[in-house]
Amino acid sequence: MLVLISSCAIGVPLIESKVAISDDIELEFKEYRYTNDDRAACEKSESHCFKNGVPVFGTESLHPISHLSALELRYKDTRYQLDTSFMYNAGAEKGHQVNGVVEYFYANCYDAKNCIVRGIFSDAGGTYVAEWKVLDGKPFRTILTTAGDIVSKFVDDIRPPVYQ
Repeated sequence: MLVLISSCAIGVPLIESKVAISDDIELEFKEYRYTNDDRAACEKSESHCFKNGVPVFGTESLHPISHLSALELRYKDTRYQLDTSFMYNAGAEKGHQVNGVVEYFYANCYDAKNCIVRGIFSDAGGTYVAEWKVLDGKPFRTILTTAGDIVSKFVDDIRPPVYQ
């Protein structure tokens, strides 16, 4: 895993993380640190933070620290930009696995046009999971949730079932 910290042209700190899943598959994350202006734009309700009327994934009633601005799946020479809308405090810099206990990211490609990616993001009360599929070369997100039963399933075993 490589973690690179730099800043973009407008001076907002950027964290880039690359996670090698296998020799052929890599995920590249780009997270921007939130500024005070970003935090002020967060719409507060009594119990949660909203951006444009949509709940912020990755934080429970606190302002986000970062926004996942890009996630790229690389399979050999093929690249896919995955939807990262509404994903905050991703914490991708923690890497693929922690102490061999929790696997945070999973990706598999059957070929260059058919892949699946799963991830566990944030931590503690703000934990959420996401899944993307690439079908016939078209990427789309199929899961984005904080539902406890689904998060527990991903924590227990992030790999999807394989049907024979």
